[in-house]
Amino acid sequence: MVKAVLFDFRDTLVDVSKAMEEQTKFLFNYCAKRTATNFSFYEFKEHSRQARVAICTRFGKNQYIHNWPLLINKHLLDSLGVNVEGKDFENLMNDLDKVFVENVLLFPDSVTILDFLKSNGIKMGVIIDGTAKREKAIITKLDLHKYLSVIIISEEVGKNKFSSLPLETALNKLGLLHSEVVVVGDRIDKDILPANKLGCYSVRLIRGNGRYSEQVSDNIKERPKKTISKLSEIAEFV
Repeated sequence: MVKAVLFDFRDTLVDVSKAMEEQTKFLFNYCAKRTATNFSFYEFKEHSRQARVAICTRFGKNQYIHNWPLLINKHLLDSLGVNVEGKDFENLMNDLDKVFVENVLLFPDSVTILDFLKSNGIKMGVIIDGTAKREKAIITKLDLHKYLSVIIISEEVGKNKFSSLPLETALNKLGLLHSEVVVVGDRIDKDILPANKLGCYSVRLIRGNGRYSEQVSDNIKERPKKTISKLSEIAEFV
């Protein structure tokens, strides 16, 4: 019997596509004023993509990083020759976080399933990779506290979701049998693998345009118990 559902955050409950686009526009305008090199917004987006690839390649599945955007943006600025250090860099990152928080949205099917689960007495929680300040601001902005019994943010537990610690912490707070908990996420490595490892019922969400929809694995340990294309499908098996 399902007694709780634990959700991944970005690309699962929360739509960050607009937020990321607005962040990129903000940073593009910031950099355009501080470099003699002319580049288009399209070229800037390509520089951003390359910076993300470089950081992900360099740090791999490091379990102790909670602010990936900070590392990516620092690499991007350096690659463009935009020198921003100390307090100025801190202020810029804070401004980017504000832009991000202002533009995050809930997916329409998130509201549907959250209301359904709440009305049926199912406990809910989120497991988030990120900084406490930014993620708590998003939760407040989207008024998610009314649904959530458990909120786990990687910065607060010390390791990110490349480890099992965030999920373990959430399960301990719930105090339920692991088999009574459904874990829903879009990533094989960060969501499905830890859920399977700890004996939860793993559900992979594959949205048509999801950032990780093309992730594949032949490892049976990374195979979800169920795959869905929209969150409302959870109502069929809880």
